[in-house]
Amino acid sequence: MGTVDARDDWHRAAGVWAFDTLNANAWATAVDYLRSSTADFAVVQETKVHARDGAASEATARGAKWAASLEPANLGPGGGASAGVAVCARGHIGMSMPVAAGQVAAAAHGRFALRRVGAVCRGGIHLGAVYLHDSIGASAKANLDLLEAVAAVLRGLTGFWVLGGDFNCTPAQLTATGFLALAGAAVIRAAGTPTANRREIDYFVVSAGLAQAAVA
Repeated sequence: MGTVDARDDWHRAAGVWAFDTLNANAWATAVDYLRSSTADFAVVQETKVHARDGAASEATARGAKWAASLEPANLGPGGGASAGVAVCARGHIGMSMPVAAGQVAAAAHGRFALRRVGAVCRGGIHLGAVYLHDSIGASAKANLDLLEAVAAVLRGLTGFWVLGGDFNCTPAQLTATGFLALAGAAVIRAAGTPTANRREIDYFVVSAGLAQAAVA
């Protein structure tokens, strides 16, 4: 199965959970998308929200009946907001900050967020968002440092996890970095269709224990 329309609620009748990943390029665009999505969870890249605006931005998501937890954007060379990511869940689903989220290396700041959501399986799962640096390649030092920092957190988790993101590289290129082994027997779940510039660079990586449960 490839991609489905954001408004398609087929998963509800099928009795499965749906996850979205999107590069919104701005938080306002992300909230507009959440209003139309039927997914249960969503991870967002390029929110471009400063730390000072985090609470207000999360409040706009609540107005759309979503709970959102934002990782503040970094400061770009000109002083503007750069990157920023968010983890979102339906408003009735509990979401908390795991201890591991406070142990992220500096290389991942503003580009990786991890939260625990109280759904999907007994004890819940960890849900993460990641946004790799663009235009430099997956094997560039900045991206390798970022992936190593993310893998260190994921490998230390107890239980299942799902990581969605704009990887700015194809599944094959991500595999070549060694990230899957570093993260601990992780498995890529992708639609097999281009998502940007004729390449598939937006997809999910799941812990190996969830591989057989990820049906599409």
